[in-house]
Amino acid sequence: MEVKINKEIQSYSESMFFGLSMRQCGFSLAAMLVAVGLYFLLKPYVGTETVSWMCILGAAPFAAMGFMNYHGMTAEQFAWAWFRSEDVDAARSFFARVEADLSAHFAALGSTCGPMNAMERLQILHRFYRRGEENEFRSSLRDSARKGHSFRDYICPDSMERHSDYLQIGERYARVLYLKDYASYIP
Repeated sequence: MEVKINKEIQSYSESMFFGLSMRQCGFSLAAMLVAVGLYFLLKPYVGTETVSWMCILGAAPFAAMGFMNYHGMTAEQFAWAWFRSEDVDAARSFFARVEADLSAHFAALGSTCGPMNAMERLQILHRFYRRGEENEFRSSLRDSARKGHSFRDYICPDSMERHSDYLQIGERYARVLYLKDYASYIP
């Protein structure tokens, strides 16, 4: 069995009303409720034109949240991640401890480790998935973004065959012999 997934399928969402998804309809309804609430709340105190501008400004963030998508996260996912995140200094100290720990473990094995930039990481993935095409790695994130491509287009194999007990990627075969722990964030 060969499994090919088009980009459009990955971002598919069911339309519910006027071509909007359920989420977009919910945020549009919230925007309308905010606008109506602001109108009746502020109408006795300010003029009609001022109230109308305040309703637009008050409802716009709610309407925009229904359509927001930042690095694959919806507005509420982004807000939750931002709310739960700690300050930058705490993250830097955590990663410094992890780097020191990894360096010590690799040194005990007689090896070394060091930081890599994004292009070096992508090149390693390219070498793994595209065996025989190692010298053809010429990925430029700027050019990819300008052309509307993703870095995955240059890294991932064109297709993968899934069988009952193994995977076939080109001329290579893969099989999991033992899986001790399955990460909770992998769907």
